[in-house]
Amino acid sequence: MGTKDDKFLQDYEQIRKLIRMQFLYDDFTVDHAAGIGLSVSRYNELKSTLSAYIKSKEANTESRRINNKKTFSLKNSMFINGYNYLCDTFGAKNIVPSQFESYIGILQLLYKRRGEYVSLADISAESGSAAENSTLNNHLNELSDMGYIDVRGNGYQKFACLSQDCLGMVEENEDMVMFLDMISLMRNITQPYLCGNMMFRTAVSAFRNDGTLADYENPFTFAQSHFEQVLDDEIVWKLICAVHQGKKISCRYRGCERLVCPLEMATNAETGRRYMLAADENDSLVSMRMDQISYAEITDENFSTEQFRERLREARKYSFTGTVLLNGGEIPHTVELDFLPSMRETLERLFPDIEFTSEGSICSAKVLVNSEKEIKPWLRRNMDTVKVKDGTPLAEEIAEDMEKWRKVYGIV
Repeated sequence: MGTKDDKFLQDYEQIRKLIRMQFLYDDFTVDHAAGIGLSVSRYNELKSTLSAYIKSKEANTESRRINNKKTFSLKNSMFINGYNYLCDTFGAKNIVPSQFESYIGILQLLYKRRGEYVSLADISAESGSAAENSTLNNHLNELSDMGYIDVRGNGYQKFACLSQDCLGMVEENEDMVMFLDMISLMRNITQPYLCGNMMFRTAVSAFRNDGTLADYENPFTFAQSHFEQVLDDEIVWKLICAVHQGKKISCRYRGCERLVCPLEMATNAETGRRYMLAADENDSLVSMRMDQISYAEITDENFSTEQFRERLREARKYSFTGTVLLNGGEIPHTVELDFLPSMRETLERLFPDIEFTSEGSICSAKVLVNSEKEIKPWLRRNMDTVKVKDGTPLAEEIAEDMEKWRKVYGIV
């Protein structure tokens, strides 16, 4: 008979798997449970264990808890629970979502370029943080105080590197590695009323008045396939390790044996599916659906991401999310934006070949993207400073989506 500690570890592993696969929702079904080897009764037991953990943390997390009464009124908000869970995991106090996202962007970049000191300018350009340099500088100091990074330099020039303690923790702790890699799934949870993918199924439940999906229209960018995509836990872990270690992997993709160099993993914003970007046997860049990888083994062959970095950047030049490779000969879409002058520097950094068409209190510009759907989550997050030019089909789509969200969350 197993000990109490054995049972705790078993519960912890399965709860972590549930959280990672985003199945902790009210509309959890028998099919979902069977898909990950759990009975419904076992799922309910694990969910109760997690709920007890969350309740035990409430007294200590009130200062970090987002006030949801002003923005939406859903009970049992998975956004709040997920946000507090990540705060506990990260170990930071009193952080807001935008600050949290900046932290993660910095850590992801420094982990990708581990072993070298990265300048403040490069961090600002490559980490995906929209923070001003002065704010970014403060975030570096805060991460340094927490022991996550080492900072060198003076007031004129500053460099940062992932600390040895943090690097050791990441390489030895599966949760921390998964946390850094899978955080891209949380990118859309930077404003409560926009929710993002963790809130999607809870929002679907709010649409149901009779327990069905009758007259249901998907108000969010991600397709339902985002949540139906079942990934093999062991394969995902091997892919993550291979990316971080710079090792080639031998895999079976759609029935064919492949030897590839895994470069990055990310989510396609149009379909919601998880992809691995890799270089194949001929050093050609390929995009592989992770749920189509039926077998994977890490080999002893090393490779350098440096030889592919520039090619990968060019291949996805007009992919706003950085996950969809532009097909040969395909013409990117032109999107016209109106924005506040304070966003000019951010737009220049995010969009290649941007064309500014007018200046003033409200500025205008044309940007190129692979798909208009890719840019929709970012536009929602920045709707107070950037919007699509009125009268375009994309502007009408976003307006309709936001009207549906307002009704769901009781926003007047």
